Amino acid sequence: MLGCASHRFNLVVNRFLADYETELVAVNNLMIQLRHCNNVVYPREVHGPPTYQTECNSLYGPQKLFALLTDLEKLDTVCKAFQHKTTTAPDVRLQFDSVVTDYPIMAEHLRPSAESVNCPLFESALVNIGNGDTLTTAEARALKCFEVTSDSDGGRVDGDQVNAKRMKQTRCDYVVAILREGKRRRVSTRTNVSYRALAKLAPPTSNTVERLLSTCKLIMTPQRICMQPVNFEMIAFLRANREMRNVTTLIGQNE
Repeated sequence: MLGCASHRFNLVVNRFLADYETELVAVNNLMIQLRHCNNVVYPREVHGPPTYQTECNSLYGPQKLFALLTDLEKLDTVCKAFQHKTTTAPDVRLQFDSVVTDYPIMAEHLRPSAESVNCPLFESALVNIGNGDTLTTAEARALKCFEVTSDSDGGRVDGDQVNAKRMKQTRCDYVVAILREGKRRRVSTRTNVSYRALAKLAPPTSNTVERLLSTCKLIMTPQRICMQPVNFEMIAFLRANREMRNVTTLIGQNE
């Protein structure tokens, strides 16, 4: 029900770059030519120094590309922020709103009610829970399965506790400014209904699953094509959780 934010953002960036297709194709062709050693060391006395304007066929091309480079640096920081394991749904919604403010052309695909969103009510409810905001009747109905009774907390955690457990990552100033400004806007109100911790910890991207599938692909080499499923499962489990063990741990288990 919760779509992948990275996939949505990549599609939007591709549509944003469609207006620069001519310039990007020219740069790509230039880089392909420069890969050959003969073109790199070609005598400058015969053909003279290579001109960038020739590749772009206009003087406006380089200026347009330099402006695009600045935008790509900002958008790249947002894309990298989605790769962090500690990124939550409220963080994604906050960054999407900031990107839409800076680039209104992306509003059609990044707004909460975009057609690419599988379940807008469910996603909006997760964002409000992470921020501690009050849910609407429709949003509360969408998260009915996550409700817990008052006598059992169901492992629920506050948004501040989740943020406190986040790993300190080096991020670009653009993303840092977005997250800091968003924390000031968040309302600290609490609802009478409690929800399970899974509702706040739901990953907004499928990057973790994609990494796991890539790891399984590396394990299943042609030499291991006849491996028993139980052995493959054990190797995949050990590799996926290698950060939780070391050589001493394995020796202790064997003993």
